[in-house]
This record gives sequence, C-alpha cells and structure tokens, in this order.
Amino acid sequence: MSVLPKGWAVCSLGDIAAEVRNGISTRPESDGKQLILRISAVRPMSLDLDDARRLPGDPKQWSSYKISKGDLLFTRYNGTRELVGVCALVRETPDPPVVYPDKLIRVRVSTDVVEPSYVEKAANVGEARAAIEEKLKTSAGQVGISGADLKEIPLPIPPLPEQRRIVSQIESLTARSRRAKEALDAVPDLLEQFRQSVLAAAFRGDLTAAWREKNPDVEPAEVLLQRIRAERRRRWEEAELAKMRAKGKVPGDDRWKEKYEEPEPVDTSELPELPEGWAWATLDELTCMMTSGSRAWSPYYDRGTGTFIMAQNVKPWRLDLTNRQRVDPPADDPERARTQVARGDLLITIVGANTGDVCAVETAEPETYVCQSVALLRPVLVSQAPYLVAYLNASSNGRRILQELMYGQGRPHLSFDQLRTVPVPVPLAGELSALLDMISRLNQRIERQRGEVNALLVQYADLDQAILSKAFRGELVPQDPTDEPASVLLERLRAEAAEPTGTKPKGSKRRGAERRKGTAASVE
Repeated sequence: MSVLPKGWAVCSLGDIAAEVRNGISTRPESDGKQLILRISAVRPMSLDLDDARRLPGDPKQWSSYKISKGDLLFTRYNGTRELVGVCALVRETPDPPVVYPDKLIRVRVSTDVVEPSYVEKAANVGEARAAIEEKLKTSAGQVGISGADLKEIPLPIPPLPEQRRIVSQIESLTARSRRAKEALDAVPDLLEQFRQSVLAAAFRGDLTAAWREKNPDVEPAEVLLQRIRAERRRRWEEAELAKMRAKGKVPGDDRWKEKYEEPEPVDTSELPELPEGWAWATLDELTCMMTSGSRAWSPYYDRGTGTFIMAQNVKPWRLDLTNRQRVDPPADDPERARTQVARGDLLITIVGANTGDVCAVETAEPETYVCQSVALLRPVLVSQAPYLVAYLNASSNGRRILQELMYGQGRPHLSFDQLRTVPVPVPLAGELSALLDMISRLNQRIERQRGEVNALLVQYADLDQAILSKAFRGELVPQDPTDEPASVLLERLRAEAAEPTGTKPKGSKRRGAERRKGTAASVE
C-alpha cells in the first residue's frame, strides 16, 4: 500500500467485517414467492434490485439471507473476470424482502469504524481491486473468489468523519459527471434527427431551391433519365453478347436484342409533386444489375483470403467489415463474377433483423462477395451511388418505403420485385451535384461531432476513475486534525474482538449489542 495521509491506516476487509457469508444455492422457480437476486444485479458500485428471480418454498426459511440497508454484495463467480469480486452497496432495505444467491457474498461491516458506502468505493479500485485480481481462480470456465480470500484484501481507512466527507464528495462529483454523460449520450440521437430533417428537405427540393433560382436553364431530369436508360440497355446488350460468345454462339442478326425488358414506368398517382424539372424513376431504371449471394458457399467458409459480406456487415450509410466472414470458393465458380462487389455498388440487407439497411461500396477490395441475405444493386451511373444511399437511408423517404414493403412475421424480408419498384426522385443534372455536396458536408459534420462526443465520453470515464484515485490518496477533501485517527478505531475494534465473548461488534452501536449475541461470521 502506498504512503497514506496522516490519520489513515491500512486494514484488511476481514478486520472490519462483522460477517462474510455466501448466499443460497437453491434453484429458482418461476412461481416461487421469495425474490432472489441474479448475479447480474451486482456491478461495480451499482445494484439493480429489479434483476431478480424467485425461490420456491416458505420465504421464512430464507430470512437469514435477506439483504438490508448497508449490506455489501460482492460477486463470487462470473464468466467475465472483470466482474468477479466487484462490490455494490444495498442503499435501502428492499420491500418486499430480497435474498441473494450463492454466486454472491454478503459482507456486513462494523459501522462504528467504517462507512459501508466508503468500503463499496474503496473495494472496487486501486490496490484493493489489484489484490482481488491476484486472488481470482478459474474453474470450469468460471472465474471465482472465496470469502476467505476476499477477507484478505487491503483497504485504506481514513478517520470515520473523513470517510463520510469523501463519500459525499465522490457522490456529488459523480452525479454531475453522470448528468453530463447522459446529455452526451443523447447527442447521437439528436444528430440523427437533424440529419433526417435535412434529408427530408433535400428530397423535397427545398435544400436546393436557391440553386434552381440561380440556374433556371439547366437540363431537366428527364433528359438525364433518357441517357441512363440508353446506357442501361447498352450494358445489358454487352453482357448478353459476352454470354453468347462464351458459349461459341455468334448472333447472325439483332433479334436477340428484343429480349431486353424495359423497366416498368413509375406509378406517380400517389407520389408527392416534385420541383419543376425533377422526375420520378424506379430503382430498376437507375440500376443495371440486381442480385444476391450464393447459397452454396458454406463449405468454403473460414478459409482463404476472400470476404463474404454478411447482413451484419451492412450498416446504415456504411459497410462495416470489422468482423469478416472469410470465404474461398473455387476459382472456376461462376458465382464469383455475379456476386463480387465493385466500387459504387449499393448493398441492401433483404433478410433478418436489419432488413432495409443500406450502404454503398466506397472501396472495392479484391475477392469480396455478397451473401444471400444481401442484395447487390449496381447503379447505371456510379456517380449516383451516394445520392441513392442518402435517399434510401432517409426515414421520411426511401427508408420508409422499404419498411412498408417488408414482409414476413418475425423475420422481415425484401424481394427483388419490391426493390425494383422503389420510386426515386431525380433532380436536375447540375442540381444533383449541388445536392450531393450539401449531403456530403452534412454527413462529415455529423461524423465529426460524433467523434467529438465519443472522445468526451472516454474522458468522462477517465474522470470518474480520477475522482476515485484522488479520493483514496487523501486529496479529494480537506483533513480535520481533530478527527480520531483510523488506527485508534481499528485498535478499539481489535480490543473488542479479543474480549472473552470472542466476537466483533456487528455494525452500528445502535445494533451492536444485539449482534454481539449472534454466531461467528460464515465464510466459504
């Protein structure tokens, strides 16, 4: 233990514990009458009394395991190492009564020497936490600590009045920190609301109304759509001709071109009126390919250098390849060419919980393919990809349409036939560039502010730790030379423990006499 402030002393948890007791090992039942905490109810300096199940039998038989105000609950076992040995204070006696399971340890301290709320904080940080980490043991995938080992952890003990001042200051500062964090946590939602309001204005034409006034003689959207339709047909003919030649067939005339299917026209009867010069088109008109991944590649998973884009990789606005499904299909598999992504491709989740999430491929990595739960849409004009992504992620526009088209109870789906019919407003040719520039700057601003918020949240987490570290170095509150030193309190406690009765004082002086009649502490 580092050098302590004047008047402080070091003791073990066992020195100040009136009781260290494991909980109940009986299996819970849904129709039981007695509430019993789950292990997940205890987190560092946080107790959730609603996180409970029920025990069978008469609640009276569990009366000795009821938790009360001032009790400290430590986690005895957990699958996560960082959550073993953590401590939470019972701040109010529960009504109705609540008991605790055998994966928790109840500690009751001598409150004429220490404040339970001080012990709660001191046990979760610094050298006390380091000591707990050293004593953890692993068995059958579970990490645990015994009550006997828990009693040996060291604690810095200030004079009792100083403990109370420390606790009061910590709680005041952390409450302010918590309010600030709550405000920061709300910022991402506010930013998204702002983005959606701007997007709604963008696709009504409001955002670029001034641009149209300054540019009254630009090419209307219908002329742009004519070029897109012509390019779409050219791409189809090129692909069909390549297929025939690959099979050794050379067409003798152009009758094969009659197989081309023109996209269905947009039904504008229920669509809103667009600004002058704009036009409606379908996703089918604006894309030259719509497909999804192979259903037969599971034997090739988890090997090779290829990437299989799964539904969870497609996030609104962005492709997240943090978690990659590796795949290595045979080199001659025709599915490779059909499902491989290219820069500017749109990816839409069409099956599962995140159906309707849309992003674009900004950088196409080699050997990257879509799975069967992801639709790949290739825009006729790659330059339109950012516009289409923005429209399909706008909650009052494309996103709403996709949600209305979804079908399937419990497991939403989107079909290609549905995707083809999605209506898209197409601005004037020059206006499209201006609109994309505005949307790009909007997204950059939002992402920059998200980054600033995340950085602040990290700082607030560090701030709470700094407050605690400062507290247990004796630097958080002023010391009072008239306070009775902690060493005197501990000596008195040891003297009382050495009395012929052989028992420690069990809590406050108000309850001390009653508790001295009890039995010795129960330890694992």
